[in-house]
Amino acid sequence: MKFNKTTLYQGYRKYWGSVSHSQVDALDDLIDYIEADTELQKSPVDIEFAAYMLATVKHETADTFRPIAEYGKGKSRAYGKRIKMDRTAYRDTQEIFYGRGFVQLTWYENYQKMTEKLKLPLDLLHNADQAMNPEIAYKIMSYGMRNGSFTGKRLSNYITVRSINFRDARRIINGMDKADLIKGYADAFL
Repeated sequence: MKFNKTTLYQGYRKYWGSVSHSQVDALDDLIDYIEADTELQKSPVDIEFAAYMLATVKHETADTFRPIAEYGKGKSRAYGKRIKMDRTAYRDTQEIFYGRGFVQLTWYENYQKMTEKLKLPLDLLHNADQAMNPEIAYKIMSYGMRNGSFTGKRLSNYITVRSINFRDARRIINGMDKADLIKGYADAFL
């Protein structure tokens, strides 16, 4: 898969107006990760998957296209405390597992799962901010969205050679929160 970045930025300006130097740098890096993603390219709808991933990143990173930490760092959320999904306390790390990265990875168990599934050289349970490293953040997003790691829903549940349902694809990340907005982003990227 190879993107024409000139066309990408022309389209970006058409739909959303100017694109800053910082956004260009971040999008260039993101496109490079997508182009190198051999697992993504195994799908017959890899371009459609990439469009939805870009739309998700646009939303989840507040248009920066850089991995970010959740605003408020989970202070009003259960995952912003030192507890697991089952609400039991953990004591093996000082990290708090609020949203980080391109898809706002949350919860102790998800950081642990991504360390194991991606065979990362460092343990996200003790280095949670590494989820904001662009290369790691991309791997988390790609693996998680392709394999249903976040909600049990995966890209292939909503995007196939027969049907593209960018609206319901939001269930991959966060229920139906902002589903129409992100669908519009995905349509534009496609």
